Amino acid sequence: MSIDKKELTRRVGKRLSKSTGAVEEIVDATLEEIYESLKQGDSVSLLQLR
Repeated sequence: MSIDKKELTRRVGKRLSKSTGAVEEIVDATLEEIYESLKQGDSVSLLQLR
């Protein structure tokens, strides 16, 4: 199963009771930071140790 950015934005907005516009801005900024880090040769990990 996979979801696109629009669906991710919708789900996060619903979970946090935030507007789609606000969540989309945060998702875009997050993806841009990940892209820039990868472009510079840094590794990116989104896993949390529990």
